[in-house]
Amino acid sequence: MRFRFIDRVVSFEKGELSKLVTAKLFPNSFEFVEGHPHRPGEVPTCLVIEAIANASVRLVYSHTDERAVGVLLKVDEINIFASVYAGQEIVVHTGLVALQPEVLEAAGLARTRGEVRVGERVVADARMVLLCFPRHGFEGALPW
Repeated sequence: MRFRFIDRVVSFEKGELSKLVTAKLFPNSFEFVEGHPHRPGEVPTCLVIEAIANASVRLVYSHTDERAVGVLLKVDEINIFASVYAGQEIVVHTGLVALQPEVLEAAGLARTRGEVRVGERVVADARMVLLCFPRHGFEGALPW
């Protein structure tokens, strides 16, 4: 089974430090929610982190005009402020902090920051590092 952590792209602003907003709804029937050792209906925190990572990968891909693919290398910092529950939609705001220009020719690094909201409430934030490669050869591995 392939799990997707981006249901839709809400907005994308391309610039020197591009920004991407994505959304993900965790329905009550979501397989990870059922029977997971958390409070009933609570979405595991690792899935919230995965949503930030997926948004970061998509941000690099969009920023480079679909010419580079990022792979999560390191979570520099993660803060979880509140739980997410089945039936809630999270909105992930990601921003590019830095990108090595070599990613279009060879491997390089990207740094991103992300914030997860449920409505107006911030439930998590993170800073991540991605290892980036030219897209050629990665088409089958893209998470969307």
